[in-house]
Order: sequence, then structure tokens, then C-alpha cells
Amino acid sequence: ERKRPRPPLPPSLRHSFAPCRWLSDEGISFAYSCLEGSNTDVYSSDCGKLPDSVLLIDPPTAFWLALQTEAKHRDEARQALKIEEKELVLCPVNDNRDGGLADAGMHWALLVWDRRGCFPSRGATGRSKVGRFLYYDSGFCHMPANEEQARVLANHLAGAEVPLKVGQCAKQTNTFDCGVYVILFSELVVRSFLAASRGENTHVAAASNCEEIGCAPPWEARLAAVTPKEVADRRGFFHRTLSVASKAAAAGA
Repeated sequence: ERKRPRPPLPPSLRHSFAPCRWLSDEGISFAYSCLEGSNTDVYSSDCGKLPDSVLLIDPPTAFWLALQTEAKHRDEARQALKIEEKELVLCPVNDNRDGGLADAGMHWALLVWDRRGCFPSRGATGRSKVGRFLYYDSGFCHMPANEEQARVLANHLAGAEVPLKVGQCAKQTNTFDCGVYVILFSELVVRSFLAASRGENTHVAAASNCEEIGCAPPWEARLAAVTPKEVADRRGFFHRTLSVASKAAAAGA
């Protein structure tokens, strides 16, 4: 049976990755679908299909969770996401507080929930009931609205008030690349987590206990070393990949 051609990708997705453009919810959601291995017909990351212990929450879901005021609905969402089974949770965060306005806000940042300390069988002590929340913001100046949104989201994800640590990361040199930094940071965090899971590096694997003594997670040094060229190259890669995929889909229609 002849395979049905994939419908053309929306032009807005490719345009989101064009030079000097602020990434939309759609753009980050697409990059996350590639990273988790669910978009292999367009592009698959070198991480392969991610294990069930890793959860990438797309921007619309993260936004809904941050603004959701009903505890009952938040509990239902945590159950649907199977939070208790996850060791690593990543959430893009922006400063939009208007629940009726999509793709708003002025800046993207990344919230990382490292839950490895909750699983004694994974090599951690198991003393932590929550794990730790880390916040990475590439903004060249402090963005208090983003950080506050991340704190609210962390509390909603955990189902209780939890501390949030501001992590060290590279800073952007322009006003439009924050979303690409979130994508690149996410890829680096996931790679570090997978390396630890495979036991490829003993100091990385041992870092699952670090929350008790407050040490930095193993991926943080790499996040701090990200260069503007890496970010520009990542944007260009996605733009080229989407351009090729769009042309191929249109030709096969």
C-alpha cells in the first residue's frame, strides 16, 4: 500500500526559526518533539527515543499548569503526566500571565526538575521527596516575571511550595534568541542525564546525590559554556531542516 504523504508543515513553524525571530510556542514544541524522538520523519536527535523517565513538557501545557488555579485540575494533570514516575522534567517558561492570549510574553527561560534523588534504586540516597528545581535564564538582564512564573510552575508541579535554585548558564547577546537557548539547554541537560543513566561518567552518575549538599548539577558547566555561534548554528539547522521537509511534503502532495 502506498504510504500517504505527510501534510505540509505550517509555514509559521519554519518562519519561527528564521534569523532574528522570537521563537513561538509551536517552534519550541516542534524541537521538543524531535528531542523526545516522536518526530523522526522530519528530524531525530542523536539522543534516540527518550526513556519514559524523561518528560519534556511543551510550552502550552507548561503555561496552562502555571496559570491553573484549581488544585483539583493540577492534581489531575500531574497524574496524567505520570510525574511520580519521572526522573527528569523540563519545562519552557515565559512571562505571559494572560490565559486568554497564546504565544505572548517577552522572554523564554528553562525550568528543570531533577527528581533522581527521589529514586534510591537509581543510585541516589532516596532522602528527597521532591528532588530539586533549577532555573536557567539566558537573559542578559534579570527578568523577574519569568523567574516568578517558574516558581509558580514548580510549586504546581510538585503540589507544594518548593525551593527554586537559579542555575549558571550562558547569556544571550541579543533580544531574540532566548527560545533557541532553551532548546539547546534542554538538549544538553538531556544528554547529561542519559550519560549518567548509562554510567558513562562516574562523577556525572554520582551527581544524583548532589542536591543534599547543594552542588551544581553535572550539565551546568556545559550550559555556561554555550556560545552565540552554537545558538545561531542550532537555529539555522532547524530552519534548514524545516525548509527541506516543507518542500518534500509539498512535492509529494
